[in-house]
Amino acid sequence: MTTNNQTKQSGFFYGWVNVGTAGVGHLMGVSTLVFFTFGIFLTALQNEFAWSRTSISAALIFATLTSMVMQPVAGYWSDRVGPKRVILCSIVGFNLVFASLYFLTPNLWHLYIVFALLTATGAGTSPITYCKVITEWFTARRGIALSLSLLGVGIGGGLMPELATHYVQTYGWRVAYAALALTSFAISFPIISLLLVNTPKQKNLIAYGQDVNKTVDSENYGLTPKEARRNKNFWLMIATFFLAGVSLNGLMLHLVPMLTDKGVTPQAAAGMAAVLGLSVSVGRLVLGACMDKFFAPRVALTFMSVPIIGILLFMFAPIGPLTYLAAACIGFAIGGEIDIVAYFVGRYFGVKAYSQIYGYIFAAFSVGSGVGPVLMGIAYDTTHNYNNALMGFVAALVVCCILLSRISAYPNWQLSK
Repeated sequence: MTTNNQTKQSGFFYGWVNVGTAGVGHLMGVSTLVFFTFGIFLTALQNEFAWSRTSISAALIFATLTSMVMQPVAGYWSDRVGPKRVILCSIVGFNLVFASLYFLTPNLWHLYIVFALLTATGAGTSPITYCKVITEWFTARRGIALSLSLLGVGIGGGLMPELATHYVQTYGWRVAYAALALTSFAISFPIISLLLVNTPKQKNLIAYGQDVNKTVDSENYGLTPKEARRNKNFWLMIATFFLAGVSLNGLMLHLVPMLTDKGVTPQAAAGMAAVLGLSVSVGRLVLGACMDKFFAPRVALTFMSVPIIGILLFMFAPIGPLTYLAAACIGFAIGGEIDIVAYFVGRYFGVKAYSQIYGYIFAAFSVGSGVGPVLMGIAYDTTHNYNNALMGFVAALVVCCILLSRISAYPNWQLSK
């Protein structure tokens, strides 16, 4: 048995197909379509309905409150029936709701309800499902495998603002919503249906790098959600990634209006947003490689320090090349936080309830991701600039670094069994 499995791993390993497939899913998922394009539609909605930026940004609060509830639910079903079923159902529901924004009315509550439904139906397209698949398939090289799969978010962050801008300027914002939904469904659904495989056992394989002489069940080791909630590392992660969501997504979703307020053309602002999105990809690759070689919390601390430089450049540097550098610094960290959660959950809590535990931590991150843009909107509406919010984000990132320094060593699952 050992020889057979090792022989299969010596050739092409099917887990890498799952990595690419998950990447496509991330590219077309709820995180990319809702959050990376939000700033593109914000100005269009403001002009169409005369809503304030605070009012529009508040839609993300409803989205993230729903996400806070639905991420653990999606995680529960992912652990129970397998990620693939959850993903496919979610793709259908999410894209139908996203396309329905074509029919948006002047009633602000209509916007809020749709955004709540987006994260409710789209929870299964978030990293909690795809990262469970990758964690099941990889014991060694898990960091780089997760990062490669999550490149889809970075690529989507580079492509979707440009695509949304093109659709809005060519066809108007209503058609743009429907066109993005159709694009997402047409690409993601058939690829996930045909290629994604939940576990190595379904292909008569073992996880990449697994030592078959160990007694650990590679698909059933780790903590239950109740056990995880009694672990101090769980709460350190909750706090860290809530603050990271506030800071990094507050910046990302207001980047385009923040730049246009300073006199940057919409096309140039979209280009800077694309730089941010593409730097996500670079950050993910570097982070994944580093987490496979070094202690992950220390790597995470380093990455969370980089956007502090970006924020200060946005505040004090003149518009020009340094603005692109600032966007790259912020994107470099955004390219890391989801990867860090995915890696941490597998290392500290195992795979027994991976998606559920990931769902709790990702829900905290999602709530922060909704709070941050609202804080930016409030700062703008009250002071007509973003400086107060930006300084608050610097402080939040410093706290993130302190919390990461308190996370303990990895448990040894092989020995504990």
